[in-house]
Amino acid sequence: MKKLLSLVLAALMVLSVIVPMAALADEKETLRIVIPQASLVSDYEDNKFTQWIEDECGINLDFVVLPNDNPKDKLSVMVAGGEDLGDVLCIGLSSSEAMTFADAGAIIPINEFFDKYETNVEAYDAETGKSILGQITMVDGNIYGIPAYLVSISDELRYRAWINTRWLENVGMESPTTTEEFYEVLKAFKEKDANGNGDPNDEIPMIGNSKGWSTDCRMFLTNAFVYEDGGFGYLVDAEGKVSFNYTTDEYREALRYMNKLVSEGLLATDTFTLEYAQYQEVLNHDPTNVGVFTFTNPIAMDQNIPENKYYQFVQPLVGPEGKQYVTYNPTQPSPTWFITADSKNPDLAFKVGDFLYSEESYLRNRVGVQGEDWELAGEDIYEKMGYSDDMIIWKEINYPWENLSNTFWHLGAPALCRQPNYMSMWNGDESYYNYRRWKGLLYYMEIMPEEGTYVPTLNFTPEETEELAEIRTAIDTYRAECRTRFILGDMDLDTEWDAYLNELTKMNISRYTEICQTAYNRFLGK
Repeated sequence: MKKLLSLVLAALMVLSVIVPMAALADEKETLRIVIPQASLVSDYEDNKFTQWIEDECGINLDFVVLPNDNPKDKLSVMVAGGEDLGDVLCIGLSSSEAMTFADAGAIIPINEFFDKYETNVEAYDAETGKSILGQITMVDGNIYGIPAYLVSISDELRYRAWINTRWLENVGMESPTTTEEFYEVLKAFKEKDANGNGDPNDEIPMIGNSKGWSTDCRMFLTNAFVYEDGGFGYLVDAEGKVSFNYTTDEYREALRYMNKLVSEGLLATDTFTLEYAQYQEVLNHDPTNVGVFTFTNPIAMDQNIPENKYYQFVQPLVGPEGKQYVTYNPTQPSPTWFITADSKNPDLAFKVGDFLYSEESYLRNRVGVQGEDWELAGEDIYEKMGYSDDMIIWKEINYPWENLSNTFWHLGAPALCRQPNYMSMWNGDESYYNYRRWKGLLYYMEIMPEEGTYVPTLNFTPEETEELAEIRTAIDTYRAECRTRFILGDMDLDTEWDAYLNELTKMNISRYTEICQTAYNRFLGK
């Protein structure tokens, strides 16, 4: 185990050695950084992460801080007005946004620097066989930004459900594995005084939230009928043909199942109306009156509520036709560090950005300074979790992530988190939420869709983006409205389904499909 911990510590520096750290410039130059104000960063100048970069790279950093509210709007105004953009734009831009700024002459391609230098980005690709460099290459053949690549298997498989095991014991049932068993459990929660307080009418068998991150129970439930990607509804067949799940009979049966739950009072209608904060208020009712809720982990409910410890994951459900899927959103590299046309030293700007593409940068920009904000868990914790050499389990000392501080930039910079379970916080208590989360993930990971069976994030050209804007907005708005109405029973799945499909046809879903197919073919290199 001592060898394990040594390997873990060594791993922090694996990809931080390509660029000489002590002196990226012969003299102490200044990089001017344009960056959005992160809500939990108190100061960028007086900041531990800033100081670390300056010390390691032998430079000074100056900042132009964009407003927290709509920073890209302010940036667009600066570009349109021909204002000096400093040396670096440290801001996440989509592919179409990056190309728009490039066309405006605000940022420059950085291909030549990858040809000129040995880089951390290329070293990671060579070591792992991935193609991060390929993924950040735009449709015009240029690379514009150094990425953050933050792999988290928990986020990639984020739509999960949590069930109160004490309630299961009270009604004499096991955790469900099929849609029929799930229905019977919810029915028992409603009818058998599952919380044991003598009132059989105060239980909420299940609730989700359509507005929070990872809280939408429709994703979890639909995956027992047809694959649900959690966003656009993409499907792809064995021949690589792209289509949409919300036009299929299997999707209609998923809606029928959810309508049954709602109509029998098993799935709360508040699922579709409450804001996320209101959802949390429902979950935080003490004593607990919710049997099943959805979130990536069980702490949508406050950990201080005694009942929280009884919530365990629900396995991905098997549907009536034997279907069993999990929503999978693979991590995409997000270009975050763009060299401006105004940069006085583009080479230095590139080297600093590539230096930040490292695991040490990730840890410092996520959990702070080792020994001050966090420490490695003890050997007993590693043994209990059964983690391998490439994992890090840490314990908090002064966890800064959710508090205003000057510890880091709140992940607002290039960084690398390369292992699916690379970092996890656990204090050794098996009721602790992170332990329950990781144990549940093991089941979800077993049925992750394989490459080629799902559509990844697609990059569109500016022309495609412009054409898609109106079509996609109209279709997404309409299908979302109809999905809720079908589930609530405001639309009839037997008499109004064909009209729903006809309306999608009128909205030009065929052209929408063509554009997505073109982008997917481009992703495949066809």
